[in-house]
Amino acid sequence: MRIVLALALTAFSSLVAQTADAEVYAGFNIGQFEHTSSNRNNTGFNVFAAVRLTDRILLEGGPVYPGRLRDNEPVTKGFSIQALGLFPVGEKYDFFIKGGLYDWEVERRTVKFYAGRDPMVGIGAHRYISNDFALRVELNRLSGVRSGDVDWISIGFIRWFRELGN
Repeated sequence: MRIVLALALTAFSSLVAQTADAEVYAGFNIGQFEHTSSNRNNTGFNVFAAVRLTDRILLEGGPVYPGRLRDNEPVTKGFSIQALGLFPVGEKYDFFIKGGLYDWEVERRTVKFYAGRDPMVGIGAHRYISNDFALRVELNRLSGVRSGDVDWISIGFIRWFRELGN
């Protein structure tokens, strides 16, 4: 997972450095995670950042903490990286779809029990409360994590940082 994180952060920083008028955002989501094979529900969270590649395409990534996916098992944690397509609706709303990879592991005191890289897809919406701040709601599916899927609905907050070079 550390290699994926390092590569993602390197790619993210180089994209921002190459684009003087880059738009990026950072955010936080909290929500309910459900593992389909164990029927276990948890409250989890993720922190993320994104860079706008085109008017409607962004690259987003960050750590995801879905909690315990099975009873008597350590906490699952991971890192996601995905492409996000925006569909603006008026001035105050964006709908989005996204897809990418989730690099995850289950470990206790640095001993890995399980690990993997699996597909991740999602849909959601932003509601802008100002030019630089938005509320976010989304539904995601992490496929194949611990022999099952993880469905995740969350709400969050994002902060845009526009035109970094100016």
